[in-house]
Amino acid sequence: MTVSEIISELPKLSEAERREILRSILELDRKKEEIQFADHLLLASCRNIDERERTDAQRFSNEAAVQIFQAMDGQEVEDTGRESS
Repeated sequence: MTVSEIISELPKLSEAERREILRSILELDRKKEEIQFADHLLLASCRNIDERERTDAQRFSNEAAVQIFQAMDGQEVEDTGRESS
């Protein structure tokens, strides 16, 4: 059924039937808005998680680099100590 066919049939319906159709249309719009809102919240949450993961990865990277340098410094001291003995 085309839109024009549906519209041409509307005058043949009772007021109660037209209200029911209107309620159905409004309900569809409400559901669409709810879905769009939920999608927006989900996207915002995913972006937040992504940002946290980036921050954690940077922090881990920095901490790992510090540990590596500290370990290298410790080895140099131990190596130097062995060479002196």
